[in-house]
Amino acid sequence: MSARLLFAVRGLVFSVLPMIFFVLKIATMRMAKPFDLGNNPVKQKTHYVFDVYTRALQNTLEQTIVHIVNILALSTILTPEYFFFVPLCIFWFVCGRFAFIFGYLDPKIPGRRVYGFLTTSLPTAGGILYCVYQLIFNSSAIDA
Repeated sequence: MSARLLFAVRGLVFSVLPMIFFVLKIATMRMAKPFDLGNNPVKQKTHYVFDVYTRALQNTLEQTIVHIVNILALSTILTPEYFFFVPLCIFWFVCGRFAFIFGYLDPKIPGRRVYGFLTTSLPTAGGILYCVYQLIFNSSAIDA
């Protein structure tokens, strides 16, 4: 089990990439327009794109916390033949986060971010539900 957990922890490096991207994007925007965005972070009026990236960062932080718990739990519960779900969930998480921001950037159709949100959320929710099921109904999941 320790090798699987180690593999999962190493894979989580990729899961943090969208968050790092959003932090760097926000920092770049603040440095480019310090008097509009950088000097007063609680200023009411900001640019649409800046608001999108700050909201996406907040949502990504929330999603990443649940995703990390999911990946760590799955890596301890999944049997070796189903362990391929761990890197698959990480892949879908990263793709979903970037799809979320691209959908969010279109101000005309705000519903486009739903695809990215679902791509991120459904595998995570499915993994958490699977882990809860295994912990409740499968005594060997607890003994491992």
